[in-house]
Amino acid sequence: MHLVVEMRYGEAEASRKAEEIRKEDAEARRKAEQNRKAEAEARRKAEQKRKAEAEAKRKAEEKRKAEAEAKRKAEQKRKAEAELQAKLDAEIGAERERAAQGLVAEYTAYIREKVQRSWLRPGGSRKGLSCIVLVRLIPSGDVVGVTIVQGSGDAAFDRSVEAAVRKAQPLPLPPDSAIVSRYFRELRLVFKPD
Repeated sequence: MHLVVEMRYGEAEASRKAEEIRKEDAEARRKAEQNRKAEAEARRKAEQKRKAEAEAKRKAEEKRKAEAEAKRKAEQKRKAEAELQAKLDAEIGAERERAAQGLVAEYTAYIREKVQRSWLRPGGSRKGLSCIVLVRLIPSGDVVGVTIVQGSGDAAFDRSVEAAVRKAQPLPLPPDSAIVSRYFRELRLVFKPD
């Protein structure tokens, strides 16, 4: 009987060891499964991160393109507005120039009339004479210089025109000082009394 007890003890020991091995295998399988799941989760998170970074990059590129498009449109609008303003300024400038030229012609005629009223025909001068004088003025209309640019051929006639210009001062000038300074500092006057 002693032999039967020993065998049972050996069987129990073998059974216990087999159970331990089975538990160790189960634990190893559980840890391997845990590792597999952890690796899968890590891959899933890495994939999520890669997708998030790709999405962020895509959105940043879209934003950059949208900003570039907005900048391009703003530049186009600015250019169109600048062109429109330039065209408007040119039209306004042309209209002002026409108005200024009209004013210049009007006041030049007033000056010519005033000089003609101040002129005394020198004795012995023939009819049909004319000369061109350059008159330098200051903004008050006072004459600071008279030069015969193209004489008539009759010195007495030319001197009488110079004297008439000086006698007629102050000459009438437009009220706009910009026009006076631009067009009436030096004035070429054709003097033709007949």
